[in-house]
Amino acid sequence: MKSYTATHRDLFAGFGKFSDRVLYGCFGCGKTYSTMQAFGLYLLTLNQFTDKRFNFALVGRTQVAVKRNMCNVLSELFGSDFRYDSSRKSGKTHDAVLFGHSLFIIGLNDAGAEARIRGLTDIMGMIHDEVSLCFEEQFDLIQGRLRGAKLPAEVPTVFRTGWYLGTTNPDAPTHWILRKVEQGVFDLVKWTMDDAIWDGAEEYYEKLIRTYKSSEALYKRFVLGEWTGNDLQVYPQFNPKLHIVKASEVDIDYKQMRRTFLSVDYGSNHPTAILLISRTYDGEYVVSRELKLTTTAPSDIVAKVSLVYQEFADKGITLSPMYVDPSAAALKDELRKVGIDYINAKNSHKDGIATVRSYLADSKLLVFDTCTNLVNEFYSYQFKNENSDDVVKLNDDFVDALRYGVHTDSTLAG
Repeated sequence: MKSYTATHRDLFAGFGKFSDRVLYGCFGCGKTYSTMQAFGLYLLTLNQFTDKRFNFALVGRTQVAVKRNMCNVLSELFGSDFRYDSSRKSGKTHDAVLFGHSLFIIGLNDAGAEARIRGLTDIMGMIHDEVSLCFEEQFDLIQGRLRGAKLPAEVPTVFRTGWYLGTTNPDAPTHWILRKVEQGVFDLVKWTMDDAIWDGAEEYYEKLIRTYKSSEALYKRFVLGEWTGNDLQVYPQFNPKLHIVKASEVDIDYKQMRRTFLSVDYGSNHPTAILLISRTYDGEYVVSRELKLTTTAPSDIVAKVSLVYQEFADKGITLSPMYVDPSAAALKDELRKVGIDYINAKNSHKDGIATVRSYLADSKLLVFDTCTNLVNEFYSYQFKNENSDDVVKLNDDFVDALRYGVHTDSTLAG
């Protein structure tokens, strides 16, 4: 690992002492990891001055996200000095302990979150991960709980109470965060690729640059760490932190899904894209598998599709009728021959894009990270110009399959 940069040293030296602030920057630059390092060192320093132990809040989109992004790092860095602990202190149930101090884990989007937030008292400090992904109303609510704890006389006055530190990736230049900065609510501190001192960072950024090079705005946002719009991107709502699920961490139970189906964009002069999509009983869509076929023979495509149907049948699962590109007459002929039910997909670009955008905006569309072609197309799929609803017909096979499936299923099925 490389040496700490000036950005790291400023964070370590001023943690819990400087003004409220939000650290922002490109993907992978180490904001959250370094914040957890600084937090542990801060508590060790605080313990040298007093035997009193304080309350701290760790905040994120969900408790699961907080545990994954922050608590796992604390466990890695500080071992048994960090532990989950649901015992009661001062009449309140805390969630974890670090160097004897109580940690309250708050998921802003979890059921009962508002009641948990309103129950927070005597909070010495708050660390908020992924700030840009929360609503301004949620931010205002948690800020209202930072009334601070009473510090013993032996603690140097340089230690603040009721402090707030957030981390985030940049977003649009109209985001409420920037308005809060203008109002003097907190400061912004930028982190860059140069602050990524972990092993493998150079290779990571080489891949990141390749991923976003087709979109100037997203390149500026996620690689350079700038607050920019999304230029001509069709799906600017797509956010990897919100919409991508790690397949290695999820064991999907298709029997617990409301239905599971295939959606196909047939290619006569381009690859055929097939997506396996499930609809949950909560109205979410989960894309768990993709298949890219370079063959254009309908009989070969149906043979591959039949294998998927047989795989699920062997597990006692019946797939719902598949959604097929309505212009794929030859493919539908082959499907009828083998007895696979299908439905002609609704093929309005404008309406279909609006439906997919809506599900993304509501965080009700999830994609497994193994669906690499679909993920890549989310970034490269663009309108022809700012004043047109026409899209660039290039590398759009999987987003078309997604549009067929999600839009048609959500409008036809109950």
